[in-house]
Amino acid sequence: MLQDLGRAGEAEPLLRRALAINEQVHGPGHPDIAIRLSNLALVLRDLGRAADAEPLLGRALAINEQVHGPDHPAVAISLGNLATVLYDLGRYGEAEPLLGRVEDIRRRGKAS
Repeated sequence: MLQDLGRAGEAEPLLRRALAINEQVHGPGHPDIAIRLSNLALVLRDLGRAADAEPLLGRALAINEQVHGPDHPAVAISLGNLATVLYDLGRYGEAEPLLGRVEDIRRRGKAS
């Protein structure tokens, strides 16, 4: 991916375009939309725009919870990504419970 090559600025418009296409094809609540939102948010974080990334990750989390349920690995990934951005923003008290949920999901997954 372009962000891995240090070209996150070039990746952003391409990811926005992919998101728009996926939303048009699948609708706003499809799991592919959560993936596109997360990818875009992580590029924005790499660009130092964590505040812009936060709502995208919140939306991705909501989609994953609705589609997969609260204990799915995709939800754990979304929670971890959102917690990372909240840490970047200095909002540690909001990030901590999200990380707790990640651990709970992982523990339950291992118990299955």
